[in-house]
This record gives sequence, C-alpha cells and structure tokens, in this order.
Amino acid sequence: MLNISRKNTFLHFAIFWFIVSLFYFFGLNYVSTGETVSRLIDAFIFFLFFLALGYASKFPTKYISFESSKPLKIFFNHAIASLVVTGIWLEFNYVVLFELAGQSHEYYTFFIDSILWRSIIGVLIYSVFVIFHYTLLYYESYNEKLERESELKTSIIEAELRNLRFQINPHFIFNSLNSISSLTISDPAKAREMTILLSDFLRYALSKSESNFSSL
Repeated sequence: MLNISRKNTFLHFAIFWFIVSLFYFFGLNYVSTGETVSRLIDAFIFFLFFLALGYASKFPTKYISFESSKPLKIFFNHAIASLVVTGIWLEFNYVVLFELAGQSHEYYTFFIDSILWRSIIGVLIYSVFVIFHYTLLYYESYNEKLERESELKTSIIEAELRNLRFQINPHFIFNSLNSISSLTISDPAKAREMTILLSDFLRYALSKSESNFSSL
C-alpha cells in the first residue's frame, strides 16, 4: 500500500513538472531565437534534471535537520548546495546542447546571455523543493508526535483503570465481610442478601470503570 502511494505521488509530481516544463518551453519560444529543436532539447533537459532533483532533494533535508543544526548553518549549506546544483544543470545543459547535439551558434549566444536568469531559476527551484520537503518532514513528525501522545494517554488510562480495581476501599470490604461473617450465624438469610449486594456493588464498580475507559 505504501509503495502504491509513493508511486502515485511520484506520478503526480512528474505530471506537474511536465506542465511546468511546457511553460518553460513556451517561455523559451518567447525570448529566444534559433531552431525549435534547440528549445525542445533545452526544455527536456530542464524537465529531466529538476524531476530528478525534486526527488533527490529530500535526502539533504533529512540529514540537515532543524533538530541537529542551527538555522544559519542550514541556510548556508543549502545556499551552497543550490549554487552547486544550478552549476551542474547549466554545465549539463551546455554539454548536451552544444557538444553532443551541436546546436547553432545563435542559440549558443542566447544560452550565454541567459546564464543569469537561468541561475536564478535554478536557485529558486532548489529552494522550493527544500522548503517543500522540510514542510513534509514537519508534518510527518507532528503526526507521529500526536500518535505517540495518543498511545501514551491510552496507556495512562489503562494503568489508572487497573489501579482503580485494586483501590476499592479495603476497609469497606473488610467491614462488609466481617458483618456478613457475623450474620451467617445469627441471620443466614440476611448474610446471603448482603453477600449478593456486595457482589453486585463490586461488579458494578468494575463494569463502570471499563465503560468509562471505552467512552474515552
């Protein structure tokens, strides 16, 4: 069931990122010159690279947590990571577009001129992914905390009910049994009646505690 859920989550993310990549492609059509195939390759690299990054970015958020690191250190680490990731994306883009696919000099000029805004996009996307994964981790941690608190409350209630069964006033029981013992000689019928009453009382007390637990 968990694997199916993860597969569905990844599929939804892939569809969402494909739509984002289409907007990226249309944006390239609007601002760039050169052949359409260059923009298609550019957008396809964008799709694949950040699709993989969206999945992979959950790992640094687990190891660079707010519980084990100071906020300033976390910010610094992710700032460095965002620059490294953006640099890898740009380098990979350059190699595929111009060294492997051999795209035009015109598109090369556009690529060089667009390094700044591409870098900004890369840093922003990395930041969004990191914030998303930290939010998800917080949500999961919060739910686990609620579950632990619920289990603890249940354990406490069970312990209290167990104690309640042993905390019925022993003096009351002792006096009642003494009275019944005396009546067995002088008035056996009355002793039998009191025994039944005492039994009913104890049964009621125990069943009442169990019903209170069920309602909780």
